[in-house]
Amino acid sequence: MKKTAFLITAIVLAAGVLISCSGSNAGRVNQASAESETTPTEVTATGTPTPSPSPSPSPTPSAIPTPTPIPVKELSDFDPKDFFKDAVFCGDSLLHHFRFRAGPSVKPEIFGDRNTSEWLTIGSYCVRIAVKDVKTLYPGDQACCPKYRGKRVNLWEAIPETGKTRVIMFFGPNDIGITLVDGFIDNYKALIEHIKETTPNAKFYILSITPMRKDMQFIGRLCNDNIHKANERLKEMCDENGWTYVDVESELCDANGDLILFKNGKAISDGTNVHLTSDGYEFWNSQLEKLAREELQKEYYEGFK
Repeated sequence: MKKTAFLITAIVLAAGVLISCSGSNAGRVNQASAESETTPTEVTATGTPTPSPSPSPSPTPSAIPTPTPIPVKELSDFDPKDFFKDAVFCGDSLLHHFRFRAGPSVKPEIFGDRNTSEWLTIGSYCVRIAVKDVKTLYPGDQACCPKYRGKRVNLWEAIPETGKTRVIMFFGPNDIGITLVDGFIDNYKALIEHIKETTPNAKFYILSITPMRKDMQFIGRLCNDNIHKANERLKEMCDENGWTYVDVESELCDANGDLILFKNGKAISDGTNVHLTSDGYEFWNSQLEKLAREELQKEYYEGFK
């Protein structure tokens, strides 16, 4: 009887424990279920996808104009008369004689009509006189100044009146025997500076000094050694200042640097110390014609820059 009662009690206790455990597990399940329902689901953030850029259309190439080629002109295409019609010649008796012995008076095909260029030339003219105001000179020196429109003139006053801008100059034989080479060059520069003040657009063409006869030199002063030195300095002066040096000496010199007396059977010297015959001036003609064509060609191409 007692055993039976003990078994019943044990069964009842075991049943209670099972019920308690069952309720506890059910609570956990219910709680987990509730948490599952109330806790938001974590969403992994993903960026908005960036669209791939569409390729830019290739620009349509614009048509590049083909530059017009510059028409080529040879030296022979230029007329030297077009150069000399804007020229004024300034200088002493060698340049003065050139006008009538070989220049415009006898070579119109090069220089044009003899009245096209202007001439401010006279015998015994020199830069040591030309650089001074004619009004301040002694009468003897005034007589060595050229006339323009009937009166003795300063070059820097007469040149702008001519309207010419190509200034062709020859000086030297009447200078270096007195002022020697240094004084000659200094006066030449000063004279050109005077002219530039009144004719700022002037272009300067400086002729070299022609040599003397060997038997008529004044050794140590007016002589071929000093003439050659002066020509070297003239070229340096031109190179430094953008002026044009024109060689009218080299073809007239012999091997010793003296004036040749005959060439191709023709007399070059007129019998005086420095002056030339018409045949002697032919080298001047060829050099000045060459100068004119070269300058016109250079100016032609500069016009396309």
